[in-house]
Amino acid sequence: MKQLIVAIFLLMIIPACKTSKQEKLISHYRKGSKDFIQHKQVHEFSINLSYLPASFLPRAEESKQDFSQYYYFRLTVEFQKKVSISLQDKSALYYGLDTVFTAGESAAEALPVLVEPIINGSQTNQEYLLVFERSAFGKNKELKIVFKDRLFTNTRISFVFNRNKIEELESIIS
Repeated sequence: MKQLIVAIFLLMIIPACKTSKQEKLISHYRKGSKDFIQHKQVHEFSINLSYLPASFLPRAEESKQDFSQYYYFRLTVEFQKKVSISLQDKSALYYGLDTVFTAGESAAEALPVLVEPIINGSQTNQEYLLVFERSAFGKNKELKIVFKDRLFTNTRISFVFNRNKIEELESIIS
């Protein structure tokens, strides 16, 4: 009987510990939001690139896949004016996405492993999930992502993140 009570108690405590870690991670992310979210205003477009801890990904907790070898980012492009784009025209925003983002600006710049449009149904913004291998950034203290934007602003936009802050955030959940 004692073993049953202890087992039930442990089953109740273990999920609470995970929730506590998740809450701590979210709190740390919010406090240091300037370290994890970069904002650029270009003409009529507001462009945000946010670092996403792997545990923020849907079903990451349930998956057996190792997410630790990648960095995840979410790019959001907001339009100042409501833009009406037909379904045929919108498909142009999906082609060649893997070539408009790079890790760094050197001759050995690395392309993302995955660029996935996030279908959100909005007429006022467009979102993308960017996935880079950690090794693509070498041993640099800064993670520099370059957006060679040919889709919206026809400009080259750089986002720089502090690797130590990101590693500190990731250490909370592991």
